[in-house]
Amino acid sequence: MKITEPSSESLTTSSKSELDPTRCITDGKYQQAIGMSIECRRLDKLREAITKSANVHATLSYCTDVSHAFVNRRQYRREVLLLVKVYQDLASPNYLNIFQCLMLLHQPDGVASILEKLLRSEKKMMR
Repeated sequence: MKITEPSSESLTTSSKSELDPTRCITDGKYQQAIGMSIECRRLDKLREAITKSANVHATLSYCTDVSHAFVNRRQYRREVLLLVKVYQDLASPNYLNIFQCLMLLHQPDGVASILEKLLRSEKKMMR
Protein backbone atom coordinates (compact mmCIF):
# COMPACT_ATOMS: atom_id res chain seq x y z
CA MET A 1 0.00 0.00 0.00
CA LYS A 2 1.40 3.34 -1.03
CA ILE A 3 0.92 6.31 1.30
CA THR A 4 0.88 9.66 -0.41
CA GLU A 5 1.55 12.97 1.23
CA PRO A 6 -1.17 15.61 1.01
CA SER A 7 -0.53 18.30 -1.53
CA SER A 8 0.60 21.70 -0.30
CA GLU A 9 -2.62 23.12 -1.77
CA SER A 10 -4.82 20.93 0.43
CA LEU A 11 -2.73 21.81 3.49
CA THR A 12 -3.05 25.49 2.74
CA THR A 13 -6.79 25.23 2.19
CA SER A 14 -7.43 23.30 5.39
CA SER A 15 -5.21 25.52 7.52
CA LYS A 16 -6.88 28.63 6.10
CA SER A 17 -10.33 27.32 6.96
CA GLU A 18 -9.19 26.32 10.44
CA LEU A 19 -7.83 29.81 11.07
CA ASP A 20 -10.73 31.72 9.54
CA PRO A 21 -12.54 33.65 12.29
CA THR A 22 -15.63 34.10 10.11
CA ARG A 23 -17.15 30.84 11.34
CA CYS A 24 -16.66 31.87 14.97
CA ILE A 25 -18.31 35.21 14.28
CA THR A 26 -21.25 33.48 12.57
CA ASP A 27 -21.58 31.09 15.52
CA GLY A 28 -21.45 33.95 18.04
CA LYS A 29 -18.13 32.84 19.55
CA TYR A 30 -16.71 36.35 19.63
CA GLN A 31 -13.88 35.81 22.10
CA GLN A 32 -12.59 32.89 20.03
CA ALA A 33 -12.95 35.01 16.88
CA ILE A 34 -10.94 37.79 18.54
CA GLY A 35 -8.13 35.39 19.42
CA MET A 36 -8.07 33.97 15.92
CA SER A 37 -8.26 37.39 14.29
CA ILE A 38 -5.35 38.65 16.36
CA GLU A 39 -3.32 35.53 15.62
CA CYS A 40 -4.07 35.73 11.87
CA ARG A 41 -3.57 39.51 11.83
CA ARG A 42 -7.02 40.06 10.43
CA LEU A 43 -7.95 43.45 11.81
CA ASP A 44 -11.03 43.53 9.58
CA LYS A 45 -12.35 40.36 11.23
CA LEU A 46 -11.33 41.67 14.64
CA ARG A 47 -13.44 44.79 14.11
CA GLU A 48 -16.31 42.63 12.79
CA ALA A 49 -16.21 40.35 15.84
CA ILE A 50 -16.29 43.35 18.15
CA THR A 51 -19.08 45.22 16.42
CA LYS A 52 -21.32 42.18 15.94
CA SER A 53 -21.13 41.02 19.54
CA ALA A 54 -24.10 41.58 21.81
CA ASN A 55 -21.98 43.40 24.41
CA VAL A 56 -19.56 45.60 22.47
CA HIS A 57 -18.14 47.19 25.64
CA ALA A 58 -17.18 43.83 27.16
CA THR A 59 -15.84 42.52 23.86
CA LEU A 60 -13.68 45.61 23.36
CA SER A 61 -12.37 45.30 26.88
CA TYR A 62 -11.54 41.64 26.26
CA CYS A 63 -9.77 42.56 23.01
CA THR A 64 -7.71 45.23 24.79
CA ASP A 65 -6.72 42.80 27.55
CA VAL A 66 -5.79 40.04 25.09
CA SER A 67 -3.74 42.35 22.89
CA HIS A 68 -1.89 43.79 25.86
CA ALA A 69 -1.18 40.37 27.37
CA PHE A 70 -0.42 38.25 24.32
CA VAL A 71 0.64 40.40 21.38
CA ASN A 72 4.41 40.68 21.62
CA ARG A 73 5.20 42.79 18.57
CA ARG A 74 4.78 46.38 19.63
CA GLN A 75 3.78 47.67 16.19
CA TYR A 76 1.04 45.08 15.76
CA ARG A 77 -0.24 45.69 19.30
CA ARG A 78 -0.51 49.38 18.36
CA GLU A 79 -2.59 48.44 15.31
CA VAL A 80 -4.93 46.34 17.46
CA LEU A 81 -5.26 49.08 20.05
CA LEU A 82 -6.14 51.56 17.34
CA LEU A 83 -9.54 49.91 17.48
CA VAL A 84 -10.11 52.51 20.19
CA LYS A 85 -11.99 54.26 17.40
CA VAL A 86 -14.71 51.63 17.81
CA TYR A 87 -15.04 52.73 21.46
CA GLN A 88 -15.38 56.34 20.41
CA ASP A 89 -18.14 55.52 17.91
CA LEU A 90 -20.39 53.92 20.53
CA ALA A 91 -23.52 55.75 21.66
CA SER A 92 -22.26 55.67 25.26
CA PRO A 93 -18.48 55.25 25.13
CA ASN A 94 -16.57 53.80 28.05
CA TYR A 95 -14.11 56.63 28.56
CA LEU A 96 -11.98 54.71 31.04
CA ASN A 97 -11.26 52.05 28.42
CA ILE A 98 -10.66 54.70 25.77
CA PHE A 99 -8.16 56.42 28.06
CA GLN A 100 -6.45 53.10 28.78
CA CYS A 101 -6.01 52.40 25.06
CA LEU A 102 -4.77 55.91 24.35
CA MET A 103 -2.25 55.71 27.19
CA LEU A 104 -1.02 52.32 25.92
CA LEU A 105 -0.64 53.97 22.51
CA HIS A 106 1.32 56.82 24.12
CA GLN A 107 -1.26 59.39 22.98
CA PRO A 108 -1.76 61.69 25.98
CA ASP A 109 -3.02 64.43 23.65
CA GLY A 110 -5.96 62.19 22.76
CA VAL A 111 -6.78 61.77 26.45
CA ALA A 112 -6.53 65.53 27.01
CA SER A 113 -8.76 66.24 24.01
CA ILE A 114 -11.50 63.91 25.25
CA LEU A 115 -11.29 65.29 28.79
CA GLU A 116 -11.59 68.83 27.44
CA LYS A 117 -14.62 67.82 25.35
CA LEU A 118 -16.25 66.19 28.39
CA LEU A 119 -15.63 69.27 30.54
CA ARG A 120 -17.18 71.51 27.90
CA SER A 121 -20.27 69.32 27.65
CA GLU A 122 -20.54 69.29 31.47
CA LYS A 123 -20.47 73.10 31.53
CA LYS A 124 -23.26 73.24 28.94
CA MET A 125 -25.37 70.86 31.02
CA MET A 126 -24.90 72.98 34.15
CA ARG A 127 -26.24 76.16 32.49
